[in-house]
Amino acid sequence: MSDYHTLLPIISAWLAHGKAVAMATVLQTWHSAPRQAGAKLFVSDAGNIAGSVSGGCVEAAVIETALQVIKSGEAQTLHFGVADDTALNVGLACGGEIAIHVEVYEETLHEHIQQQIAQHTPFGIWTQLTTSQHILVQDNHVVYSSQNQLFNMASTCDETTYNAEKGWFYERVQAPFRLVIVGGNHISMALAQSVILLKWHIILIDPRTAFANQARFPDAHQIINTYPQKALSTLHLDKSCAVVVLSHDPKLDDPALISALNTDVGYIGALGSRRTQQARNQRLQQQGYSDEDIKRIHGPIGLEIGATTPEEISIAIVAQIIQYQRQHTNRITRIQKPLCK
Repeated sequence: MSDYHTLLPIISAWLAHGKAVAMATVLQTWHSAPRQAGAKLFVSDAGNIAGSVSGGCVEAAVIETALQVIKSGEAQTLHFGVADDTALNVGLACGGEIAIHVEVYEETLHEHIQQQIAQHTPFGIWTQLTTSQHILVQDNHVVYSSQNQLFNMASTCDETTYNAEKGWFYERVQAPFRLVIVGGNHISMALAQSVILLKWHIILIDPRTAFANQARFPDAHQIINTYPQKALSTLHLDKSCAVVVLSHDPKLDDPALISALNTDVGYIGALGSRRTQQARNQRLQQQGYSDEDIKRIHGPIGLEIGATTPEEISIAIVAQIIQYQRQHTNRITRIQKPLCK
């Protein structure tokens, strides 16, 4: 998830109190710098700090530059390169290198980014580094430009990309990851609580209102009290979603899994012992699903860490979803390359 999703509420409060804000963005990293391209650090003129671009002394230097940028209004691009023997002291392990752009964060840009994030759809931000001009694009359409001249940057790319020669940086802002939970039991309750820090969008499905309600799931963004096959058909599932089937009741689990298998949803997991999984797989085969289809289902769900309690099981599930995400999503570009056209 983009840093924007977690940091914008904080920045909104700063701006509402009339504070001037600078934004530092990681443009490119080499070797083992701890944060990827697109990572953010926001600094207010009052010295407030939110986010991070590295660690150690690099962070301090960026904060100092951010305060200078707020006063001057002129953006700066910083380059840090650290030798192996001193790398750990400044937060750039293994001799890492990093390029960071620092600019004044305009309230108008903030408002438009918020509007795009509220739509829960991916979008891109083009930044002209020398002038700190920005263009927001979605599905190859410009939705906001801070300047009249667009420099032909109206395309949407799949990766965050940096072109130092042309002075452009493109950042891909993904929609919040959606976690769809089927079944409102104690494991589901623990799972909803365990992803709060990840800022995932939580959707709970269970026709039983006694199990699925706001009192039991205060952190759920959406609770759907209907059968999963009906609910899942309305959610437009894609690769940025996970469906976790936890009811342990075939009358709910099987229709949920069938509905999920009929989409290109990224992660599918189902609660149950190996014997339960085997019986379920046989039922799915009888429904016409191939072995390749059934392999999409992670079951027994979660990484094998010896989990027994609902809280431990929820951690195992989250860890497996994150592992799946990292193995199946595009890596952010770390090398200089031409921007997409």
